[in-house]
Amino acid sequence: MKKRIVLFALGLILFFSALPMSIKTIMEDFHTKQMHNRYDIEVIAHNYPPPGQKFAVLNHNVEIEETIIDEGNYTDRWNYDIAIANLTIKVNGKRLATLENYPIRVKDEGIGKYHGNISFIGIIDKQEEERKLYVILRNTKDEITNENGVNIISSPPMETIKYTIHTIDEKGQVESDTFSQNNRSAIQTLVLNNSGTSPMAVGYYTDAWHMYPSVFLQFSTLFLGLILIIYYFPIRKVKE
Repeated sequence: MKKRIVLFALGLILFFSALPMSIKTIMEDFHTKQMHNRYDIEVIAHNYPPPGQKFAVLNHNVEIEETIIDEGNYTDRWNYDIAIANLTIKVNGKRLATLENYPIRVKDEGIGKYHGNISFIGIIDKQEEERKLYVILRNTKDEITNENGVNIISSPPMETIKYTIHTIDEKGQVESDTFSQNNRSAIQTLVLNNSGTSPMAVGYYTDAWHMYPSVFLQFSTLFLGLILIIYYFPIRKVKE
């Protein structure tokens, strides 16, 4: 009887420790499917070859002005050759934003040079019947360290990263919002995950689906606890 109670108690601990995150994980899966059913997404940089520094998307004209200010000995963790540049982004002839001293991949084509810092995403909201252009900028710059005489560009800590999203509607009206890696809305999460500006994919309720095998271990713990609870439930035997 003592062994049954111990195993039953262990089952309770396992089940209820895994339950809160398991609920969030199920909510995340449901939420992700809802978002994908509602929105059609076009990531402009995914077109091949990527568009140049002037292109049109959703009836908006986009231009990026680039001024290289440092062609020193820079590389990143993926061995891309890097230069430091000032960038000005214009939409429909109006300045949207300026980024100073930002790393660019000098040997990449078109807007592929700005991967990790700038992204352009067209989104169609099928529910509201709206088409919007999202321009996402990573405000937090990459860190530079010197290793054996080479300047290495690498991402800053996740918790410090901040972004700005500029949303341009069909009439050309612009709305801007700043958010952080760990504090974002549902639409900001959707845009961020498709932008290439985040060091890793993230979830709205939880990141568990992007952290295998943690999601597997989480549900394994939940079901193991449930099995122990059912199998070792301390039922009193009644003598006839």
